[in-house]
Amino acid sequence: MNLDAVGRLEKKVVASDGWRLRAQLAAVARTYRVFLGNDRELQRYLAAHREPEAALRLWDTRNRDLFERFLDEVDRLLHNYLASVAALRDHTRRLWQKYPPTDEALRSAYTARVTTTFAASPGCAFIQDLRNFSLHRRLALARGRLSFSPQAGLDAAVILVRQDLESWNGWKARAREYLNAAPDEIDLAEVVSSYTNAVVEFNDWFGQAFVGGHLAAFDELAHLEGELAAAYQGAVS
Repeated sequence: MNLDAVGRLEKKVVASDGWRLRAQLAAVARTYRVFLGNDRELQRYLAAHREPEAALRLWDTRNRDLFERFLDEVDRLLHNYLASVAALRDHTRRLWQKYPPTDEALRSAYTARVTTTFAASPGCAFIQDLRNFSLHRRLALARGRLSFSPQAGLDAAVILVRQDLESWNGWKARAREYLNAAPDEIDLAEVVSSYTNAVVEFNDWFGQAFVGGHLAAFDELAHLEGELAAAYQGAVS
């Protein structure tokens, strides 16, 4: 096969529905990786400073500047995390709405998943609204809490104070439900970890569902790329 034929096949691949769908899905996958990276940085930072040695150094009254810098960094990492929460939600929703599968059962399954995982979950609703709080009201300023018990030993945690948040009138019903039931001091690591776990589970389902909903296009792309690979091999041999 000559190079002209290879060129025609390349154009056919790029013009296919599968190529376009894969590119769009890959863009959302990059947003997902940004979200995971922000989650990883935040959770590692919180965990590292929860260790007794690090906690005692931070809470030493002679190190107040160090402690304030620590909280500043928590605020920065939390801001990045919340920004990627909204970006991933919006990019995923846009992809599904722009390229909905023809299978009605799969469309219904998507709606049900979104509802049960996010819309009906007070904890997930809280994180999503916390992004709006941080963007439109002020940063959700983190605070430190140090406690000791014979059973648990030393415990250093980063918290959000419920009273600092609940006066905002922008909380939607589910997020307000979370706040009403939350303790006075909300453990940041716990609520972030819970939300991230929900996102990972949903994203695993979403990728498979999107490909499955456009299986004919992805199968055609695989076939075309197989032909193109064979054509490349023939052209250079």
